[in-house]
Amino acid sequence: PKFLLASKHKKLKGKVFEYNLDTGSYGFGKQANPQADNQIWQLSKSGQQFVNVATGKSLSVQGSTNFEIEEKGDYFFLKSKFNGLYVDCKMAAKKQGSPCRTWERNGGVSQRFYRIDI
Repeated sequence: PKFLLASKHKKLKGKVFEYNLDTGSYGFGKQANPQADNQIWQLSKSGQQFVNVATGKSLSVQGSTNFEIEEKGDYFFLKSKFNGLYVDCKMAAKKQGSPCRTWERNGGVSQRFYRIDI
């Protein structure tokens, strides 16, 4: 199934993870309506990679492309299989265009994600 990937951080409300076709980077952009392919994701067969529909490329955060999904009710954490750290979008919420990073788990909203099925 295809989905959009969103953050629980209130400053990122209405935005979804996307692959920026102009810069070749990953970040948050305003959710397009109808959905744009660069904002649509699918899980790989292994279930550890988020594959962008527009590019066929896997989500990459500080070199991490394989993630363990830790479900927690209506959200989940993304733990890097590369370094054991968690995807954190605190800086992306503070400044438009800032990338997400990997960071020690703190359980905060900047590390909580959810899927929007399409």
